[in-house]
Amino acid sequence: DQFFADQFPAHSVFVKDFYISRTETTNEEYAEFVKDMKHRAPPYWNGDKVRQGEEKLPVTSVSLADAQAYAVWFSKRKQRKCGIPNEEQWEYTARNGAKATDYPWGNEWKEKYANINTTRLAEVGTSPDATLEGDVRDMLGNVSEWTSSKYVAYKGNKLVTQEAEEKGYTVYRGMAYITIADFLKKPKIFSTVRHALPGDQREGLIGFRIVCETDQ
Repeated sequence: DQFFADQFPAHSVFVKDFYISRTETTNEEYAEFVKDMKHRAPPYWNGDKVRQGEEKLPVTSVSLADAQAYAVWFSKRKQRKCGIPNEEQWEYTARNGAKATDYPWGNEWKEKYANINTTRLAEVGTSPDATLEGDVRDMLGNVSEWTSSKYVAYKGNKLVTQEAEEKGYTVYRGMAYITIADFLKKPKIFSTVRHALPGDQREGLIGFRIVCETDQ
């Protein structure tokens, strides 16, 4: 199945220590950045204002450049170097580091834990979709998330086309709330599935979270 082919073959990587935001960046948080930097607001807002009742929903329809600009602004506020997670950091978090669990919450599939195969976004952190390590929320569902990694096929993968790599697409990870029921037949791949789009694309199903360097 081409949809899932990009994640093979499985292989080990080394990941340095990092901090990662517990939830996806919200409309409310992004609004502070938009106001401070006079940055372009997402198209679904009321001008440069978040729609009432959507403050705690994850911000979407932002490009990778938008997310990276937010990370620069966030870095200055926190006085710490921050950015968008790379693929390795994202998966390391979603699978509980060296435990390499199948899902954020463990190795047993629990269909109702993540906000997938539903009709609407959920406020961040309100579903049981939480990691065992650090209680990081919504890694598997709600919205897919940008990474900072350019798409490269895994070494030895003969199943995928070279288009995304040749065009310099950016990887995004995780599933979104509208993930269709057919995919629930193969839940073991949800934490490792990888897709790619042009980094300048703004999608209503893609948001982001932040990583920051540790003091080490």
